[in-house]
Amino acid sequence: MCIGYWKTENDEDLWKRLIERKVPFPETVKAIEYYYLPGQHQMIVIVEAPDETAIAKSALNWADIAEIEYVPAIPVKEYLKLRAELLK
Repeated sequence: MCIGYWKTENDEDLWKRLIERKVPFPETVKAIEYYYLPGQHQMIVIVEAPDETAIAKSALNWADIAEIEYVPAIPVKEYLKLRAELLK
């Protein structure tokens, strides 16, 4: 999960870049869904990626206009399977 934060003065640049796809995700990173937090200059993007390095490289593409925080997450169903295996 990526969380982007940007300043008010970068609002137009961010939306233009996103809409025109001037900074696409690398082939190894797939954007599943974008969520905008109205009035907060924040966006959450759910992505699939092979590892955190791929996400970090992608986040660097936005460093000039936004701060990107990325948090690893897995579906609950996958976690429950992993947990069951680990607790055996």
